Amino acid sequence: MEMSDRSPRKFRIVAAWASSVCLLVYLLISLCFTLVYGGDVDSSIILNLNEFIPEGNVIVIIGLILSAVAYIGTYPFTVYPVRVAVVTILKPKRPEFVGVITVTVVVILTYIIAACLPDISILLGVVGAISGSILCFLAPGGFNVAISKSKRLFAPENAKYTSIFMFGCFTLVVGTSVAAFQVVDYYLP
Repeated sequence: MEMSDRSPRKFRIVAAWASSVCLLVYLLISLCFTLVYGGDVDSSIILNLNEFIPEGNVIVIIGLILSAVAYIGTYPFTVYPVRVAVVTILKPKRPEFVGVITVTVVVILTYIIAACLPDISILLGVVGAISGSILCFLAPGGFNVAISKSKRLFAPENAKYTSIFMFGCFTLVVGTSVAAFQVVDYYLP
């Protein structure tokens, strides 16, 4: 539906349907796993599955199947903005080809990270450190500098925004370093 006659209205309808279906699936997943595990859940539900899948626990298997459906349904939501951003920034002669390469690289990197780092709490720490710094400090400071008269980071009238931006750089480095040390500690206890 979204791919033919594109319009913001059609996109909103598709996004609303997809989000609703994903929400319903996630609610069913949480219900299945809550019935089996209660509050005794590891940082990644996948770590809990090892105990129950060989037994053939029907509720766990239903939850696992629903998890696969949810991952397949939501993964494009995370990859599509990356593809659009790369194609928009690079403005290549063959945007379709660059889009395919971008998606392929993102999928491969995601798989490598998932295979090498099975504990999702560490990964969420890295994502939180990076996105928190960008959303709270770097983006607001950078945007305000970009819309200022001088458009220069170190201009006197941008001192407040520059300090916010610099603090964002500091939190980005510190937060990412802490998350990186957690990764190292995970492999070298």
